[in-house]
Amino acid sequence: MTSAQTTPIPRPGSRPGTPSPNPGSGTRYLGAGLVVVFVVSALVLWAAGVLSLPGAAQVSQRQSETTAQLYFDSPAGLPTAYRPGAPLAFTWTLGNQTDSGRGYPFTVTAERGATSTVLERGVLTLAAGQQAAHTSTVALPTGGPTLIVVRIDGMANRIFFHTTERAAAEAGH
Repeated sequence: MTSAQTTPIPRPGSRPGTPSPNPGSGTRYLGAGLVVVFVVSALVLWAAGVLSLPGAAQVSQRQSETTAQLYFDSPAGLPTAYRPGAPLAFTWTLGNQTDSGRGYPFTVTAERGATSTVLERGVLTLAAGQQAAHTSTVALPTGGPTLIVVRIDGMANRIFFHTTERAAAEAGH
């Protein structure tokens, strides 16, 4: 009987005639590394709510968006001048663009240079998709040009307009 002899085929990157001490060890580490990367990625995606793992209960910890629409009803009709101490009225609208009701804290301020004075503060509570118009009536003291600012949710959303103090001669008319 003749026995068949086999000649090993060299692996790419190995030197001819020098057998690798641990054949396949590099592939084993590469395979294990890919499995770890895959498992970690799946867990991160699951935690972020992007991926649902079979048999695992998923609890969303995200809060609903605080998206709101804030605008002046009639920008062309905003007061461009005021008399100190006299009522100054303007209307603005707030729309809740979320899928749930919520309260929107708001402030109306008068800003002159580095000075900011709160003129009105409140909370508008709106149902999901609801809009509400609000008329602010404020009185400004003497002091020249003023920036009137309406803010909701702190500094995130704001609208504003400029108004100037009427001259004494003009105030009599």
